Amino acid sequence: MIWLIPGLDGDPSLRRDFAQAMQPEVVHVAHYAVDHPNRYESLFEHVKTEAPSTPRFTIVGESFGGPLSIWLAEAFAERVDRLILCATFARAFFRPVNGLRHLLPWSSLPWLSTLPITKVLSRELIDPGFLAAIGQVPVPRLRERLDAAATVDVRDRLAGLKMPISYIQARPDLLVPASCLAEIQAVRPDVTVHRLPGTHFLLQQQPEAVAALIRRLVHTRN
Repeated sequence: MIWLIPGLDGDPSLRRDFAQAMQPEVVHVAHYAVDHPNRYESLFEHVKTEAPSTPRFTIVGESFGGPLSIWLAEAFAERVDRLILCATFARAFFRPVNGLRHLLPWSSLPWLSTLPITKVLSRELIDPGFLAAIGQVPVPRLRERLDAAATVDVRDRLAGLKMPISYIQARPDLLVPASCLAEIQAVRPDVTVHRLPGTHFLLQQQPEAVAALIRRLVHTRN
């Protein structure tokens, strides 16, 4: 069983190809309910109630979901075989996100192509499905998610985890910098690092490659 904690959009449909590629392994995608606050603390309280019913499982934390997956791995430590972090971070890194949240609301995100950081947030690097999904998130909830990403620090929780930890890095990933992996390695030198060609949106653009790697990791003891 794979418990997938998704990225900023929180849309299970964007993980459908990955879930299919993982078969016969079952992928349970966490749901970010929008009828309550969406900061990490609130998301944790909601998502933990949807934990898989199987005795053992692997947690995969994607992008925005990485810090939340670390928190959940701590809470379910006795049942988690492995934590896999994918294109993510343990501490807030993207300080301009504090400014980006004030650009909300939007309908079709046309401002992305006009930002000074277009090199990072360009249409060539942003998955079209992500753009569509993020536009469906209520503005107050999206603001809360962006605020959470801009202030989070779960390095202490990460340091205390006992299960094996792996990190999947996209090359190139121009949204989550390599320094985020370096910070994770600083507190967990034992993390195994695996690099795949592609952009930040690995699960959407390289679902079969990511699934093949995760299958190998799931069946690896360390």
